[in-house]
Amino acid sequence: MSLKRRYHVFTILCVLVVSVGGILTWRGFAQGTIVPAGLDEFDTPNDLTTNENWNLPAGFFPHNPPAVSNAISVRVSFGGDASECAGDHDTTICRPLDVVVPGDTPGVLTKLKLVAVGFDGVAGSTLRVSWPGYRDELYTVTLQKSETIPSHGTVTFNSGGTGVLGDFPIAREVICKPTLDPSQPIRCAESETELDPATGQRVFGDFNLRGGLFNWFLVNNHCLIFANAHKDGRLDDHGRVVKEHNAVCPHPTPSPSASPSPSPTGSALPKPTATFHPFGG
Repeated sequence: MSLKRRYHVFTILCVLVVSVGGILTWRGFAQGTIVPAGLDEFDTPNDLTTNENWNLPAGFFPHNPPAVSNAISVRVSFGGDASECAGDHDTTICRPLDVVVPGDTPGVLTKLKLVAVGFDGVAGSTLRVSWPGYRDELYTVTLQKSETIPSHGTVTFNSGGTGVLGDFPIAREVICKPTLDPSQPIRCAESETELDPATGQRVFGDFNLRGGLFNWFLVNNHCLIFANAHKDGRLDDHGRVVKEHNAVCPHPTPSPSASPSPSPTGSALPKPTATFHPFGG
């Protein structure tokens, strides 16, 4: 996929609390360490810190009877979809293979389920859409991973406990459901293929995780990843970053199967609970 419009921001805030009944064994970051395959699960807070700017063309929303909706320019804030993810997590990246450090390993987005929680910096659950001569409609907005276009990329683990995300484009499906008039159609759109009929350009911009930095280490054969703030600096006409993603990693990455690991090189910590705070950007 073309990256000509990498005007996005990806910020992950990883706050991880590990409760342990015994002693944790911390493994070092030496060359040759094996990082096991696993799932990286994240929760996205509903605090207006995950944003995407939308410029929806006239006619984007269908109407019954037929009418042309007015164009919309809005900054949409997303949070985790609690109705769909109760007791679960809204974002999951799978690393299916072990990797020997330093080295690259593939990553696949297996879940993305967000819901709009604000518009233009104001908390709210519905987007207002208007048509000339008809009553306005309010839509709920859900963002989820595309079911037709896979999202995958590369994760690089470096010696010394650092890492970086390679090219990792995210294909999304946007679902807008009317709340006032059930006779109005549901509007679904794919971020990679939805075009403005007047210009032929994509309606939704690229969202790529490329360049995101993180720190990592192993605890009892689990890989703990702390992502750092990542920004590429592109701003919109109002001086705001075009895209932001602020997610919280709630617990260690699980390992689906045991993998060989070198002998411990770090010291054992006798504390019953270890709390890890965010890394700065």
